[in-house]
Amino acid sequence: MKRFGFYLCTIFFFQLVTFGQGAEVTTLSGVVIDDFGAVIPTAKIIAETLEKKRFEVSTDQEGVYTIDLEAGIYTISVIYPPFLPLVIKDYQIASYVKKMTLDLSLICRNCNREHLYSSKKSTQKKENKSKNTGKRPR
Repeated sequence: MKRFGFYLCTIFFFQLVTFGQGAEVTTLSGVVIDDFGAVIPTAKIIAETLEKKRFEVSTDQEGVYTIDLEAGIYTISVIYPPFLPLVIKDYQIASYVKKMTLDLSLICRNCNREHLYSSKKSTQKKENKSKNTGKRPR
């Protein structure tokens, strides 16, 4: 009978210790780029569990995101118009890993790459042209 009481106390103690630790969290981070390798700032990353629990973050100005997730299976989505949405199903976050990296690449749909990536260059060209010829650009 004393052994039973000892085992019961031991099990109760370990349950308290385990319960006090809370759920293990893994940090998922990465960079969102386009198909030419340019970073995409302010893209929305959504991680959704099978139970429909959602976690959302946005990339910073360097295209970097960081999100803390509990262990489980997720659908990872990236949204940034005019790029095609990217959806990765059944992405597993392991409980025994503290940090994971997932770099993501989006494909442009019906977008004018000259407008997206060269707006600064074209402005600079117009300024240089007006300085060289002495005429204002039209």
